[in-house]
Amino acid sequence: MSKVRTNITLDPEVMAQIDEVAGPRGRSGYIAEAVGRQLRHDRARIAFDRAAGALHGSATWGRTPDETLAIVRGMRAADRRKA
Repeated sequence: MSKVRTNITLDPEVMAQIDEVAGPRGRSGYIAEAVGRQLRHDRARIAFDRAAGALHGSATWGRTPDETLAIVRGMRAADRRKA
């Protein structure tokens, strides 16, 4: 995979803590991993926010908590039968 070189500015205390964990030769990998993890989290949150309320008024998952529970239990039982 190709990489792009960039320049970032961090507080000296943060850099020292990164070096304690990753070592000065492991900075880029450590930062890339941390940013990737945060991006996955942020993108999941964005997707969740966009989908929030999408089933409002729908009976897909039942109209009451008891109906929803019955649907989920039925799906789980079907999965167990397939295994």
